[in-house]
Amino acid sequence: MSRVPSPPPATRGEGRGEGRVMIVSVSPDPVLTALLVEDDARLAALTREYLETHGVVVTVVSDGRRGLAEALARRHDVVLLDLMLPEKHGLEVCRELRARSDVPIVVLTARGEEADRVMGLELGADDYLAKPFSPRELLARIRAVVRRARGQAGPSLEVVRVGKLVVDPGARRATYAGRELALTGYEFGLLKALAERAGRVLTREQLMEIAKGSAEESFDRSIDVHVSRLRHKLGDDPKRPRLLKTVRGAALRHAPPGHSQERFVQYAAERVGELHGDPERLARELRRVRETFGAEVTVYERGAVLASNVQPPAAPLSPAEEARVASAPFKVADRHWTFAAAVEGAPGAYVLLSGSLPSPSLLRGATFLAAVLLALAVASIPLARAISAPLERLGRAVRAFGAGDLSARARLRARGEVGEVALAFDQMADRMQALLRSEKELLANVYHELRTPLARIRVALDLAAEGDLERSRRYLAEIATDLEELNQLVDDVLTAARLDLAAGRDSGSGLPLRRERVDARDLVVRAAERFRADHPERALHLDVDGALPALDADPALLRRVLDNLLDNARKYSDDGAPITLSARGDGDRLAVEVLDQGIGLDEADLARLFTPFFRSDRSRARGTGGVGLGLALAKRVVEAHGGRIDVESAPGKGTRIRFSVPGAGAS
Repeated sequence: MSRVPSPPPATRGEGRGEGRVMIVSVSPDPVLTALLVEDDARLAALTREYLETHGVVVTVVSDGRRGLAEALARRHDVVLLDLMLPEKHGLEVCRELRARSDVPIVVLTARGEEADRVMGLELGADDYLAKPFSPRELLARIRAVVRRARGQAGPSLEVVRVGKLVVDPGARRATYAGRELALTGYEFGLLKALAERAGRVLTREQLMEIAKGSAEESFDRSIDVHVSRLRHKLGDDPKRPRLLKTVRGAALRHAPPGHSQERFVQYAAERVGELHGDPERLARELRRVRETFGAEVTVYERGAVLASNVQPPAAPLSPAEEARVASAPFKVADRHWTFAAAVEGAPGAYVLLSGSLPSPSLLRGATFLAAVLLALAVASIPLARAISAPLERLGRAVRAFGAGDLSARARLRARGEVGEVALAFDQMADRMQALLRSEKELLANVYHELRTPLARIRVALDLAAEGDLERSRRYLAEIATDLEELNQLVDDVLTAARLDLAAGRDSGSGLPLRRERVDARDLVVRAAERFRADHPERALHLDVDGALPALDADPALLRRVLDNLLDNARKYSDDGAPITLSARGDGDRLAVEVLDQGIGLDEADLARLFTPFFRSDRSRARGTGGVGLGLALAKRVVEAHGGRIDVESAPGKGTRIRFSVPGAGAS
């Protein structure tokens, strides 16, 4: 963990008259403090440098457990939190921190899918930024969440009261029925926006712009998450909400007190206000209301009929009723189920709505009756249907699978040819679903691993653009390193895909290996020479038998295996610990072993060691920068040559990886 000392505090001096105190600022903007929890050391260093250049004091922590402890031990203005962290996952850190602190949390992660963003917001994050991110945008979001947390989000400080809800912007305090609500900065802004516009329908875009100030950079379902959390804190039933209403197909609103018919006529008045200047659209909307709800609507403006979906139109209000409708919707006296509401934005205009909303009990009765009729129809199906039913079921499964439903299966237990065909279809569907799932996982992993180096490049470019010539050269060197990492990642992915293709081919097809006669001793010795040249500070012991079998193999791929194993041993062992590379002949096979005295692996990690993109918490905590493809690729190469690879390891005792491939005669 690294920490930058805070700037000196502001000085105090006396002004003239009555001993008044004057604060002398060191800078025009208040200094912000941020805790950055990020396991990628280079990205953390670049991000910290950029933020500190712009007046944000940054503390860096590289794992989730220490990040949570630091966030709780010291007060920070904002916590910048990665998700894929060693020791403790970022989502766990977010959940535990939000339960014990109200510090603003901004999630920074390569996991940018909507489900991940929604999960982060549900667990208490105030904002979410996917890698690669613009450091300028990150700085702007930090300032925005801090402003909201400090109560500087908007100019209006007037206390808002809606029924039992009281929102005090000046004190950043909200209560419902006398009970104080524990709200994040975003939730407070959202509740304030809804309370100030109680009874009005607001779209998600409007809410994002009002509560957050950036509709373009948000995603619309984040509002749903915050509204769900607000309902929970207000004690509102999410299935039948009374306070925060969602109008399907329209928007969201804070529900005013009153009966459902009053709210319905108010909604109708709001729609009339929106369409007031377009008579043709207004007429279509009124017809739709009549067809959908059976409601009769007449619109009056300054005593004259503006529009109506019923003939003759409803009679106008009396002068006293016109005066009353300007203040709130009401039920018109002496008229059967007639309600009136003023049209917003059109002085002298109001809506008269007659009729009632559909009764839920009638709908339930109709549903029950339909279910009874359906059961009777099914019971009356002739016995002959039992013969054709298996074929129809199989046909439905095939059509559903062909239409894209990969979970569709026949699952028939019938005997005979139909049962065999159904079983064959289910087995084929299982294989295809597994194949597509593995392809999606590969793409998702590649996408995830590309984001971190791209984020480093983005931050380095912005720093280079703002720095002097010497600093720009240093950042360009950082960019060159990241480009090399990206190139290696793409090359590893393509090689693994080529070898997977080889494993899936028929034995009669040639494997995509560029085979040639290879001197095994020369192959191993040159691998040791490359390692010593690249890492002269590391001790490598080489133990090679005098006679090794010749190989019929792809030399480039076998070189990749040796380089990956040696590099893996270097990354996960201390600088002073030696590494041993040995090779010997085992009959007509070549056996190679790489031994290190590093951190080792536990039994659970050993089972997943050769899984693409897998990295254990122990390896991630070292900040090695690997992406988890080296050993997976080594396994594919060895098996493509007809060999095998295995590993022995224990925490704190190092790791031993062995592989063997057949010699030229055995191949």
